[in-house]
Amino acid sequence: RWLMSLSVLFVFVAVHDHVHAQTKTFHLTLRTRNPQTNQVIEKTEYVDASKIGIVIVDPWNYHWCMTWTEQAGGMAPRMNRANECVRKLGMQIFWAPTDVANMYSAWPQRQRAMAVPYVEVPRIRDYTCNFTVPEGPCLCGPGIECKTNYGWDGINPDLHIAGEDLIVAGTKELYSLCKARGITHLIYFGGATHMCL
Repeated sequence: RWLMSLSVLFVFVAVHDHVHAQTKTFHLTLRTRNPQTNQVIEKTEYVDASKIGIVIVDPWNYHWCMTWTEQAGGMAPRMNRANECVRKLGMQIFWAPTDVANMYSAWPQRQRAMAVPYVEVPRIRDYTCNFTVPEGPCLCGPGIECKTNYGWDGINPDLHIAGEDLIVAGTKELYSLCKARGITHLIYFGGATHMCL
């Protein structure tokens, strides 16, 4: 999931730079699947870059799982480059470090997020997802069980948090910020995009 999210973001930015550099408008082909027929449904949208947010999920400074640790550490330089590109395009970056957001309460990026008036997240529909990643604390595969140790206390220090970024805690805060800023589309980027926020 991590690599898939990263690849989508790089392709997304590369296509935009190449095709729509002047207009800063993305031509998106959005795909979903009909749950009854399993048929893939596509629709096209044109979205202004300023209405797109990048949600960086669980960019922690520590991971208990060996595979996740390897992925997270190796992705930091590429994440920084991708984030630099999307900032230049006018997209909003949301850092979503789940349960360590409070470590940044003195940062202006966190204070601006906390200052947003909360609005209720609408209940759109019930849905189920059948993930290909096995549930559980370890992603290393059969026969390997990394011992769970919740030792993270911040965001990976190799990741650059820019002044205009926001650090969010939870779905309600993220949704409220999107409503306040007119953000209509989100790209999830990180290591737990299949389960968090």
